[in-house]
Amino acid sequence: MCITSEIGMTAPITNNTLYRFRTINGLLGEYEELEKQSIFFAPPKLLNDPMEGSRLIHFKGDEVLWNNFFKHYLLTLLHHAMGVVLIGEKEDLSESIQIGFHTSTPPDHVRNLFPNTSTQIAEHSLCKEIVNFLSNHRDEISEVELIPYLTLLHHLALFIVFETMKKNSLIDKHPYEDYESKLADPAEMFQNQIDLLKAHGDGWISEMSEQTRNAFEEMELIQLIEGDNSKNWQLLSSGFPRRYLKEIHKLMYGNWYTACFMTDSSNSSVWGNYAEKHTGVCLIYDVNPPKSSNRYSLTLGNVTVGHSWSKHSGSVKRKGNRLFEFHDIDYDSKPTSINFFEYLGRLPQVIADSSWFTFEGERSKHAITFDNEKREKYWAIRTDSLTTKSKDWEYENEKRLILDELLGGLPENGSTFTYDFKSLKGMIFGINTPTNKKLEIYNIIERKVKENRHVRFKFYQAYYCEKSDTIEHKELSILNKKLIAACEYS
Repeated sequence: MCITSEIGMTAPITNNTLYRFRTINGLLGEYEELEKQSIFFAPPKLLNDPMEGSRLIHFKGDEVLWNNFFKHYLLTLLHHAMGVVLIGEKEDLSESIQIGFHTSTPPDHVRNLFPNTSTQIAEHSLCKEIVNFLSNHRDEISEVELIPYLTLLHHLALFIVFETMKKNSLIDKHPYEDYESKLADPAEMFQNQIDLLKAHGDGWISEMSEQTRNAFEEMELIQLIEGDNSKNWQLLSSGFPRRYLKEIHKLMYGNWYTACFMTDSSNSSVWGNYAEKHTGVCLIYDVNPPKSSNRYSLTLGNVTVGHSWSKHSGSVKRKGNRLFEFHDIDYDSKPTSINFFEYLGRLPQVIADSSWFTFEGERSKHAITFDNEKREKYWAIRTDSLTTKSKDWEYENEKRLILDELLGGLPENGSTFTYDFKSLKGMIFGINTPTNKKLEIYNIIERKVKENRHVRFKFYQAYYCEKSDTIEHKELSILNKKLIAACEYS
């Protein structure tokens, strides 16, 4: 029976039951999810929706915040440029941009170079004009609008980085040696920007910024089409500003992972998408009813619950059980934009103060102390971004478990935890599940039913119901009697 939901929200859970669709390969093949009783928490890059977890951000700051923003950009660029100079095109460095460095404590390999380069860029007239414009002539600016200004500064930053490397005998020459001779007068350039802003307003600036971004992306594609395969250099020289803006979201919040369940098993599209054209299965879970938080939950094992210290091994992860709560998905709301400078709550307060809220002895008027109230708001915004999807996905009726990385240390490609077999109360075979795979599944389930004395487990078969025009399922009663008998005589 198809379950209906409140407009824009996941349909309610009935009988403490949630469904999880799996492919045969995931269940029996490489990952052995059935044998290991495992649940995989996937990172956003493995999910179907490219907008998963995305959060619109804008920038609203004073001169202190903008100076520190560009200082952090320079540190990130300096680190990446060192890698490109040392490695060239021998390895693909496009996925190795390190965003987590702090300007107050730069990494060892650039520590001697960073102070001089950061002073040069802060004192350059171009940087001063950009900081003044963004601080005093724009109330706030979007990521897209920031790209042209960051690109302007990027070429200056590369010039300073390469000049510093050259003076330290790290390189002999570089392609930016005549950069300053070609640079237009920054004061005149930004006075023109101010005049255009007054004449045409914010809307015109936004439109021009969007066109500029599209042009940059198109030029990169053309370079690849024309056979320029120097990917590392291409990213360093032209793609870095946009990549940096993508990566800085990690400064606000860490990596996150999710395991997806559904409140309904009757949607044919869901069977087609997540159970590999109806050849897979649907697992039926008995979840914990709500308590104080009003959320259903599931207890999982093999979760890192703490750390202990060993004299011989150092820090050792302690594994144990943890209660994960299910979150509804909001298919109706649109995510609101947040100010980047107000959501650095992932950083320790001392780092936020030294690397972001203070510049050359001056404290930002927007500086934040992350007290309990602000941290509660910080995490509420985070949860909201991880549980909002467009209406196109409403047919899924999804409930999700969320694993949010706080201090790092989780694999980038996801994490796997285990469930108590007694929380699995049944399984629905798909319309096209191969018979030999059903047999393989039955043998595993029979053994586990015996081992766990789990006599409530039941098998079902999916079928198309003409009357409801949905995928229904019927109990395989004879097979289930055999299963119970096997358990009783073991």
